Amino acid sequence: MALKNSVWPGCGRKIRHKIAMFEHIKCFPETADCGKEKILIKVTIGTNKIQTGLKMTMKRPSVLDILKHLPRTNCKECGQAGCMAFATLATQGKQELSGCPYLSDDITKEYSEAFGKQKSFEQQQAESLVFVQEKLKDIDFDQVAESLGGKCVDEMLLVECLGRNFMLDKSGNLHSECHNNIWVQVPLISYVLNCKGIELSGKWVRFDELENVMSWSNFFTHRCEHVFRQVADEHTELFFNIIGLLGGKPVEQQFSSDYSIVIYPLPKVPFLLCYWREEGEFESTLRIYFDKSTSYNIDVDSIYALGRGIIEMIKKIILRHG
Repeated sequence: MALKNSVWPGCGRKIRHKIAMFEHIKCFPETADCGKEKILIKVTIGTNKIQTGLKMTMKRPSVLDILKHLPRTNCKECGQAGCMAFATLATQGKQELSGCPYLSDDITKEYSEAFGKQKSFEQQQAESLVFVQEKLKDIDFDQVAESLGGKCVDEMLLVECLGRNFMLDKSGNLHSECHNNIWVQVPLISYVLNCKGIELSGKWVRFDELENVMSWSNFFTHRCEHVFRQVADEHTELFFNIIGLLGGKPVEQQFSSDYSIVIYPLPKVPFLLCYWREEGEFESTLRIYFDKSTSYNIDVDSIYALGRGIIEMIKKIILRHG
């Protein structure tokens, strides 16, 4: 073995690496400390080429790291005094990154992993599940089934969700022939607890036109509608095929859109998806409309959870089969 000192590009310091000189040695790994990162060195015989892979441990984001990804408009939709206050509290572990509707899911996930204690959407839903399951024990399924658009079967409540039948027992457990997702379970229980049984009006409105939703409006726009549009743009035919498999039904053209499809996450909580293709200098658009009665039949948290859950499920299906 010959040992040689050399300067590794970009490291700013000398590291020692080994050049294998014997043909019976194929390759070997070696590591070298280089400041904050460890470099995995792989030396291959015959070419004297060195392959590297950086194993980075991401440093904890600073206030400025977070601030550069915020809108810096001090809109206060997160509940804090401004963007600087939000970023400062986030670095101190006193503010969830998901509290800003303008912070992308990718950045939220990346920085959350660095902080090590931020809650994911699924974790938040899991915490909510314990709370709503406890309240469900006081509900008489026989009395509420008809107003929910469901029915009682074997002491359980049967409700159709996205074209599939789900059975809910008194303990809040969900039973179905398909995979049960927590983003279905929590909104379904909330629907049972809060639905006033108001019949559909047939009048479609935007999310921000529903009652008591203003603090959620930008969250829904950025983390639901925008993500729906992005997926529809990239996989248009497959996207609408999946919507069809989820019980979606094309309806008469609404709002002059190219696609108008209604899906029923819950019997009295329909979503109208309207999609306009890109045309010339006009970008594509996807909007989700709701029946005006929606606010009386389900809480706003559950509307958001359904939207997030549906698009995340679609993304996973496309990843597996697209």
